[in-house]
Amino acid sequence: MLTFFNGLLGCRVVVETLDELRTFDRLLKNSFEEVTRSENLDCPNEFGGRGIECLLRYHDGTNVYPVALQLRTFLQHYWASTSFHLFHKQRREVALQHKTSLLAFGESLHQAEQAAKVIQDNQPNPKLTQESGWSANPICSRVHLIVIEPGEQFAVHKSLLLCKDDETDHERIVAQKLELYETIPNSTIVECSCLNFLSFMFNEPQVCVSADRLDRIIL
Repeated sequence: MLTFFNGLLGCRVVVETLDELRTFDRLLKNSFEEVTRSENLDCPNEFGGRGIECLLRYHDGTNVYPVALQLRTFLQHYWASTSFHLFHKQRREVALQHKTSLLAFGESLHQAEQAAKVIQDNQPNPKLTQESGWSANPICSRVHLIVIEPGEQFAVHKSLLLCKDDETDHERIVAQKLELYETIPNSTIVECSCLNFLSFMFNEPQVCVSADRLDRIIL
């Protein structure tokens, strides 16, 4: 179990489609207490950005852990990462100078997302049976550990198949992390439940991955 002192855990979840985003959002609502929420899916914010941001609380007995979460699709995240420099540690006037372009950019990505949804909705898409539930979904079947060496260099990708027993899985993940830290000192480990090369690069754009290692991170 992770222990947080007076800090706040912040994370960003990037998924492929709006349907996946809404499904993950429902899962979070069933697993956490929602304290605050800002949703811009059907109507973008002032500059054209879309997504969900919320403050959650996870209750573990008498302990309460706050979690700040950003939930976006790939294209929503592309808008945010492309325009990040206009908002980060900048005066509001800087973003206002580009408001028209940002709104047009956001709308074009939204239209692309809607067009992709029409195509996806017309493709065969077997649904999970009621008996299989979330445990049969690949997003819940394994955890990925990505080791980043000093200098933002990709080093190792480990994939662990989960056994569905929380305590056992937690012990295995911690043991694997400790082994990786011993093997590659001063490294950073990125842990995620669902991984492909595209989503990893969206979330970790500064990490350098050499061409001969791409097959180690693509599933």
